[in-house]
Amino acid sequence: MKLLKLRLTNFKGCRTLELNPNGQPLTIYGDNATGKTTVADALYWLLFGKNAAGTKDFDIKTLGPDGKPIHRLDHEVEATLKIDGMGTRRLRRLYRETWTTQKGRSVAELTGHSTDYFIDDVPHQAKQFEAFVASICPADTFRMLTDPEQFADRTHWSDRRKLLAEIAGGVSDAEVMVSDPDLFELRPYLENPGGEPYSIDGAARLLAAQKKLLDEQRNELPTRISEVSRTAEGDLPALIDPEPIRTQIAELQSQIAQATQQSAIGHIEAEILQARNKVENRHLELRRGEGTAHSDASAEVGRKRNALTLAESSHSSNKRILTELDTEIDTKVAKLAAHKLAHKAAIASAPEFPAVVDTCAACGQSLPEDRVEAARSNATAQANQKRASELEEMTARGKAMSEALDKLRANRDELAERVEGLAKEVETAKADLVTAENILAGLSAPKTEWPDDPVLIQLAAEIERLNEQKLSSAEALGQQIAGLESQVREKNERLLAAMQSQAAHDQAKGAKERLQELEDKLAKTNEQYDHVLRGLDLIEMFNRAKARLFEEHVNRRFDRVRFRLFRDQLNGGLDECCDVTVDGVPFASLNTGMKINAGLEIIDVLAAHYGFAPPIVIDNAESITALRPTLGQQIRLVVSAADKALRIESGAPTEAQPTLALV
Repeated sequence: MKLLKLRLTNFKGCRTLELNPNGQPLTIYGDNATGKTTVADALYWLLFGKNAAGTKDFDIKTLGPDGKPIHRLDHEVEATLKIDGMGTRRLRRLYRETWTTQKGRSVAELTGHSTDYFIDDVPHQAKQFEAFVASICPADTFRMLTDPEQFADRTHWSDRRKLLAEIAGGVSDAEVMVSDPDLFELRPYLENPGGEPYSIDGAARLLAAQKKLLDEQRNELPTRISEVSRTAEGDLPALIDPEPIRTQIAELQSQIAQATQQSAIGHIEAEILQARNKVENRHLELRRGEGTAHSDASAEVGRKRNALTLAESSHSSNKRILTELDTEIDTKVAKLAAHKLAHKAAIASAPEFPAVVDTCAACGQSLPEDRVEAARSNATAQANQKRASELEEMTARGKAMSEALDKLRANRDELAERVEGLAKEVETAKADLVTAENILAGLSAPKTEWPDDPVLIQLAAEIERLNEQKLSSAEALGQQIAGLESQVREKNERLLAAMQSQAAHDQAKGAKERLQELEDKLAKTNEQYDHVLRGLDLIEMFNRAKARLFEEHVNRRFDRVRFRLFRDQLNGGLDECCDVTVDGVPFASLNTGMKINAGLEIIDVLAAHYGFAPPIVIDNAESITALRPTLGQQIRLVVSAADKALRIESGAPTEAQPTLALV
């Protein structure tokens, strides 16, 4: 876009000013406050309604000698522009006061202002005019293309960076990969077994998530290892096999039962009873004919004696069975106690969770976290279910043992009641015998003794022999059963110790296995952690390589201007920026002349990018001796103390101004 003509009427301090550069460079000389900047303000106000500094609310009215606005003047700026693709167009903006005479008054009052817009002398609405100007170039872009310091000094760094990226174009990942052979190691990290390869950002997010999870595991596992190691310290306790002891106890109990069954005591007692009956029968025979009452009483005594003998025999037999039940109950109590101890140890032991495969078997890469977590949850659920089943089975077995023990105790209690009842029967039989004997004693006793009777002598000898045999058998059986029962008690103690050692051994073994599993998991976690850190380092290398290539792509479009687009952070990362430098010197530290030439260089690159080169307003143009040529028409504003009024020249400047090195 070329400025062919610019006319100002009552605009700020200029009553009338007309410039006719006809598309050529224009140099405006003048002392301070002679209106050089007014020319730039006029062009910006015409197009965008703002001054050269971008301020909308500024005073454009012409002031009188008293410093007050001169009223009833039309303030106008008109420009003739040659625009590529649009030809020559004339734009005009007219600002005037609105005066109104109120009803009942003769003097008009200032009630407002109005602005009129013209395109090629045709009036237009404000929106139409603004849309036309915007179709030529948006305001922000126009300012960057016409003010040498706008882009480098007044545009936000992120906007500068975004625009440079548009100009230079993107840097592909493939281009970055081939720029550094070390980056080929990054390729496996981008592979996705379940679909499309990960992007660099996607891989970085995935690795960061994996690192976070691994950090948690690396912090958690040592604590768990320390807890388990306290249980797993030392060697495994000595293991005693309880099964041989159980077999021995069963054999001893079988021997007790067999000894009781094979005992001759019952047979001897039956023979004694028969011998006594024979004695009574012999007595009856000898007393026969000596009186019925005495005979009946004597017979009753015999019956009562027989009843006592039967009661005592039954009581003795049941009492032996009760003793055997007590022994069996003691054995089952010991077994139940050992089972409860084993059950308690199983509950207290740490659950064993199977290891979860979290890497791909084909490529060795980490599987997606959601799949790993799902597998871990499934394995944990199966382990918990197995452990719950085992505990439930032990509980059921303990319950069955307890129920069997309760049933045995109930049988024992029932038998004890029977033994107690038989004891009472013995006492009753004894009392009945005493009563019968007293009755017999009260009768005139016939002859009761026949010491010379050979039959009674033989029976007495037989009974004495049987009693001695019974006593001997009872003593032998008692000693045999006492010895066997002592062995049973000793075996039960050994069985309890064996089951306790088994529980302690299983608990310690489980702790050692769990400790080894946790240590293996920590080692694998550390290996995975190193792998993840390497991936993050490679991504950092990739980002730095991409940053370097991006800067190279941008800076190769400029001669002396360079852009620093990344800044190193203290943590080793990169921070995006967009710093403008010339020969390594920051733009803010350049002198005015260097800033102008750097700005002109930037404007040329932007103009080439947009395909639009409007007139460039160069303020303080006296600060530079060699002004950089540009694609756009230059309007130079030169401070000249000798020119008290504006002096305007088209084409190259006629004199060189001294450079002011303002840093």
